[in-house]
Amino acid sequence: GVTGLYLAGNNLTSFPSALQNATSLTALDLSDNALEGSPPPWLGRASTLVTLRLGGNKITGALDHWLANNTLIRLHTLSLEGNVGITGPLSAAAIANLSSLAVLNVAGIQTFGDFPAALGAVGASLGALRELTASRAGLTGSLPLTLFASLPALERLDLSNNALRGSIPRDDDGVTRHSELVKLFLNDNAFDGTVPSLPASLLSAAASDPNGAAHVVNLTSAAANAAGFECPLPSAHV
Repeated sequence: GVTGLYLAGNNLTSFPSALQNATSLTALDLSDNALEGSPPPWLGRASTLVTLRLGGNKITGALDHWLANNTLIRLHTLSLEGNVGITGPLSAAAIANLSSLAVLNVAGIQTFGDFPAALGAVGASLGALRELTASRAGLTGSLPLTLFASLPALERLDLSNNALRGSIPRDDDGVTRHSELVKLFLNDNAFDGTVPSLPASLLSAAASDPNGAAHVVNLTSAAANAAGFECPLPSAHV
């Protein structure tokens, strides 16, 4: 059967119902169409999918509507960027079976709401996640204190241009001891407190990036009170 279906930029206005019978589909690209409303629940049961790209549509509604109790155990990449009107929550029931998810992109959706507390559940979060891109996603609330401990494979985190408050997780469960992180963008938020020490992996990436440290870490205007958020990179890396 068909394993890949690439229908990007075809002016589709609804999800093709015939896809629910495509039992061997591993890649589905419906990006840059005119899809409206919430994805159908059967999409969350497409257990063969590895890549799902839905960015650049008019999709709205709560992620839990079609991701709760999903069977997407093989899903590696989920791209939802640019769908203004998608919202949370993203609950424990939604992420429980996303054990293979490595790339999640919800940038530009503008209306997400509170940062998902479920992502901070150690041992029950997205343990394979390497990239979380959520700039301009309309994120509010605070980050779970165990966020970094719950995402041990995380390499790139972009939460820029949101309305996140509270402190950046630190200490034993925080960012300082994370061993994989090489890109961190928290700029233009409303955090408070002070910036924790950055992990060795991030400092090394900043030192070696030919384009400069700003391409690796950005904390500009990350806090309502900028006094506590001076760049923690050594001056030689700036």
